[in-house]
Amino acid sequence: MPAAIPSVSAPAVRRALRDRAEIGLLDVRPERRFAAGHPLFAASFPLGRLEIEVFDRLPRRSVPLVVYGDGAGDDATVRAVRRLRSLGYQDVSLLDGGLAGWTSTGGELFADVNAPSKAFGELVAATAGTPDLAAQDPQVRRIPHHEHPDRHQRARGRAGPAGERARP
Repeated sequence: MPAAIPSVSAPAVRRALRDRAEIGLLDVRPERRFAAGHPLFAASFPLGRLEIEVFDRLPRRSVPLVVYGDGAGDDATVRAVRRLRSLGYQDVSLLDGGLAGWTSTGGELFADVNAPSKAFGELVAATAGTPDLAAQDPQVRRIPHHEHPDRHQRARGRAGPAGERARP
């Protein structure tokens, strides 16, 4: 890792995220590797699409950025830091140890590209005590049209409880 590029420890990044400090955690690996496992609030910025996406997704160039890839200062990660700096981003650092540094210090990895919404759903389910059901467990019965509670309103041309007329 070149001495000119500062690094930030994974615990420091986790602390900043937990404290809701302004920080961008950028994963510059290919998207399929990002989807296989990444820190919860990391953003996928594959090196090959960096210049295409960065201005739209990070319009303010003073935001602190921490960049990581597979290893500690691997070539792709160093190139990403240099590109970001050449594009005017002022506060760009490497994640100390890369993704391996994240996990070796107790950082969790999440799979899929919509990890925050998935994690939120899992948190709500665990907190609310939502039961798990196998796909074959629920007894689903389709309501025939003639038994549907809205059938009288529909027959009169009404859209529903508001009583608005349906358009032909």
